[in-house]
Amino acid sequence: VAASSRPTAKAESTRPSTNLSGLEEIAQYARRSKATVQDWIRNEGFPAAKLGHVWESDKEMIDQWKRDRI
Repeated sequence: VAASSRPTAKAESTRPSTNLSGLEEIAQYARRSKATVQDWIRNEGFPAAKLGHVWESDKEMIDQWKRDRI
């Protein structure tokens, strides 16, 4: 692979992050209450996990989860 066709570190770092950290941020992105999101996590397979003491999720995974339910 030619060096010019490889992605550069700069190009990768300019890509916006899709990570969400904290139940508040996850609920805000999902546009639901924290209680609803916790219910979805327990009962509906909502894509979030508690890592240590912090809930983590991903915008793209949430969008896909929602699309699968429409």
